[in-house]
Amino acid sequence: SRLASELKAAKTAKLSRPRHVKLLGDVAAAVGAAVCVTPLCMMVDVAITQAAAGEMSLPQALLAGAVDAVTDPLTMVQSTVFQLCLFVYVCTYGAANLTRAVCELYLYVNPVLPVLVAGTLGNMLSCVYKDARLAELLGKGAAAPMPLAGYLLFVLRDILANTGGFTLPAFVEPLLAGKVKDAKTTAQLLVPAAINLVSSPVHLLGLSLYNNPGFGPLEHVAGVAAVYVSVTVSRVMKGFCAYGLGGVSNTALRAKFGSG
Repeated sequence: SRLASELKAAKTAKLSRPRHVKLLGDVAAAVGAAVCVTPLCMMVDVAITQAAAGEMSLPQALLAGAVDAVTDPLTMVQSTVFQLCLFVYVCTYGAANLTRAVCELYLYVNPVLPVLVAGTLGNMLSCVYKDARLAELLGKGAAAPMPLAGYLLFVLRDILANTGGFTLPAFVEPLLAGKVKDAKTTAQLLVPAAINLVSSPVHLLGLSLYNNPGFGPLEHVAGVAAVYVSVTVSRVMKGFCAYGLGGVSNTALRAKFGSG
């Protein structure tokens, strides 16, 4: 049929594209996926930072972010905050895409482990930098630099998050076998969400050290507890956006324009 012929021709054209063109397509796919997820993820990041600083409640901050995005999207995309959040997802998807392409197109090796390492490092380094800058821009520290302890807590948070996303599901899957219809998918969805129960207070403690340098240990704990539930729920929603919507968008764009 005509449709089958067109699909075959498109596939042949894709296979015949030079490798450097496919690499450029992978970069474009990473940028496109990042643009898709950044607005929603930015709203959550900004709201958490403002709530941790005591500027407003988390629901109020989320609502304010949504209103700004709808009423003045041009100002939003030109803001430093948007650019910081976009930077994180360009680094995350870009590192994963380019590593996979190099492994498949040039080195001819299995890309699974290299992609895991590259994607994790790209996400972790850029995310730690982004969260420190957001605290400096939106927190109570009057643009004071983030303390070393804050950076270390953000690194610990990302280690926990990536462990929950990439390592622990394989250990949880056998425990769910026979109890749910699809143990692998269930574990991959539930574990990254559940890890926020542990990683969220680590993130909030890092923000509290920045916003309230004069607090004692009990005061930091009380501040974290005050916003723990709402922040954890928001981080779960952000995770589904970043790795659900973002992952699907990235895969589809790589298949069309890159080496996928």
